[in-house]
Amino acid sequence: MARQREKFRAEWETPEGLRACSARIPPPDRMPAPCHARLQRRLSPAKRPEAGHERRKDGVSSCGLLEIRPDTRGLSFSEHGFEAASCHRCDSNPVRFCGALLPLDARNARKRDSLMNRTTVQRLQNSTRAVFFLVGVVSALWSCLVPVVKQHAALNDGALGLLLLCLGIGSIIGMPLAGQWVGRWGCRIVATGGLALAGTLLMPLALLHDVPLLAASVFGLGMGLGAVETAMNIQAIDVEKQSGRPMLSGFHAFFSIGGAIGAAGPQVLALVQAQPWVSVLIGELGIIGLFGAAWRGLLNHAEPGGGAGFGLPRGIVWLLGLLTCIAFLAEGAVLDWGGVYLSGERVGFGIAPGWGYAVFATAMTFGRLTGDHVVAKAGPALIMAGGSLCAALGFALVVYGPNAPLLLGGFVLIGLGCANIVPVLYAATGRQSVMKVNAAVAAITTMGYAGILAGPALVGAVAHVSSLSVAFLLLAALLVFIALNARLAR
Repeated sequence: MARQREKFRAEWETPEGLRACSARIPPPDRMPAPCHARLQRRLSPAKRPEAGHERRKDGVSSCGLLEIRPDTRGLSFSEHGFEAASCHRCDSNPVRFCGALLPLDARNARKRDSLMNRTTVQRLQNSTRAVFFLVGVVSALWSCLVPVVKQHAALNDGALGLLLLCLGIGSIIGMPLAGQWVGRWGCRIVATGGLALAGTLLMPLALLHDVPLLAASVFGLGMGLGAVETAMNIQAIDVEKQSGRPMLSGFHAFFSIGGAIGAAGPQVLALVQAQPWVSVLIGELGIIGLFGAAWRGLLNHAEPGGGAGFGLPRGIVWLLGLLTCIAFLAEGAVLDWGGVYLSGERVGFGIAPGWGYAVFATAMTFGRLTGDHVVAKAGPALIMAGGSLCAALGFALVVYGPNAPLLLGGFVLIGLGCANIVPVLYAATGRQSVMKVNAAVAAITTMGYAGILAGPALVGAVAHVSSLSVAFLLLAALLVFIALNARLAR
């Protein structure tokens, strides 16, 4: 008996649990008795219980020796339809394995991440990173096209502002719709549709001169970006849960990396007098190639019943959305008003306007690349509290810094502090139980984007009444409010 068990383990087990992706069934002489008589029988996941099995109301079918039940312990390999079961006679955990049941000693059971197919998990992670990267590229390409659109259509600043408003309206509409669509069709279809829509519309925006057509294209671009951003955050939350460790900060870092590459590409091509549409064409070809490689790793499961419809944030989701809005408001303030502040109230320091956002974006990217490790060590609540206080201190340094190094150091602190607030809030949204995850993610994404849209106007209004320094100090106070609610991230 002991020798049989050793032979079985040598061929069918690995240090990480049961050997994955083998369609063979071990012969009876290699299976520890008394399992082989029952475990050798192939059981299709879709087949009804065979004769002698009794189907109970709770979904458990029993043959006296084995209870075959849907996996409720996270041991299933979804691609193969594996299920967990229990054997009443030999004190082991058989696992359905490509249609067959194989025994795995309970003492050798590992955690969920070690029992899952590591190749599948790695593919999910890489595909999620790729989608974040591509959304950053598309967003950056659009930002480079804004001056081109203004020139082609001969728009003044006011008309351009109204045109850009179409982007925000499209995103606000696309985000809640995407939450419903993900529940109905899964992340893969929604992310594919949203990215295809946004990427395809970049070329018309580089060529069109007609204002109504430009407005329709910008609206479609916003809707596509809103849909794919919602889908990719839902995917990221699910992949983080399957991986069993913090990953959202790293995923969001790839958005920043994609934005940097997408913004640098057109500038390099402009050195050789390339037309804007050439940059867009090269970018679209790269998007198609990378997304084609990542497509298979996007989650494709829908919720039973088609998922939730439109859902207003409620309970803890409302507060999480408010905190996300504040975090995006702080980031948007640096993007839209940091250069204005350096060239206005702080012009005496002689700092080029672009340096404020440059050091902020660099610090944020670094913070997100290292954020997963830091969150795993310190915990999400401490990171959320410490990060928001760090960013608040950064705004105070920007306002009161007596020299250029300290002022730029304030922008660094804002970037490091804000880097992991939003990823931690998304992770907390995935753990709440008040709303379905897809509806909750859509709600806080919409609220966060509303902060990006309304932020510049609100900061500008405060600056008009008093000054940008006062507006930045009010942002510091709002960041302290985030720190006071850090317990939500536990």
